[in-house]
Amino acid sequence: MCLEDSVTSSAYRGRSVAPAAWSQIADSLEQAGVESIITKIDENNVPSRRAVEKVGFREIATMRYRRQGLSHRTTVTAGTTGETAESLAENLRR
Repeated sequence: MCLEDSVTSSAYRGRSVAPAAWSQIADSLEQAGVESIITKIDENNVPSRRAVEKVGFREIATMRYRRQGLSHRTTVTAGTTGETAESLAENLRR
């Protein structure tokens, strides 16, 4: 399951709205049998990175995407050690 393009209105930033929403989403998905959620956050977006860490997300890979003209290149590097991170990184490279 992937969680993408989440945005908090500027009027509500810093009020823990995002962590509360992600927590509710995760709880609902867990009841439906989903075991993990992937979300992509720009490495410079420190507030979003902190928000997802508050609810238990952990970095398992870094992905870089570069487009030049009509071609593109994606690289994935495991962010932690362990079989899960390596397995995910390998699947994302495909």
